[in-house]
Amino acid sequence: MRHPEFQPVEAAFQYCPRCGKAREEAGNPLACACGFRYFFNPAGAVGTLVSDADGRILFIRRERDPGKGKLGMPGGFIDPGESGEEAARREAYEEVGLTLGALTYLISHDNAYAYGGVAYQVTDFFYTAKVECFEGIESDASEVQDWFIARPEDVKAEDFAFESNAFAVETYVRNLVNAD
Repeated sequence: MRHPEFQPVEAAFQYCPRCGKAREEAGNPLACACGFRYFFNPAGAVGTLVSDADGRILFIRRERDPGKGKLGMPGGFIDPGESGEEAARREAYEEVGLTLGALTYLISHDNAYAYGGVAYQVTDFFYTAKVECFEGIESDASEVQDWFIARPEDVKAEDFAFESNAFAVETYVRNLVNAD
């Protein structure tokens, strides 16, 4: 999803971080007469489709913008020095109190994270994990408005905060159908 009302991240930076000179041209990379170059590469984020033995998935309703009130799954940005798997486990624990075991990589997808007037480019990495049951979920009210368990095919793509999340769920469902 592109956000024309938000400026691209490379346009948000008007000055060289090394010498402070105003940029002569917008674009990627940021190139300055002082020799400094900065590439606006995407950030990394994760999401995990956590399922139970009945094939139901844990979905959350986001407490924060972007997408406040819209659907997602436990996930968030990868911290410096952290692998995608470590980030997926950390985010699931922080957001819903789940300790995840084995993770299986599902798919990646680009994402425009529109926040504060800027559209940041993000590459989202999606994993799957299984739990015996969803008992004991304790959501963090600062990040999660609500959570629910549903069959993935019963959730509408337009209800997600990010197209990448809807794409991951569609891929998951497609993989289930192809496995049968």
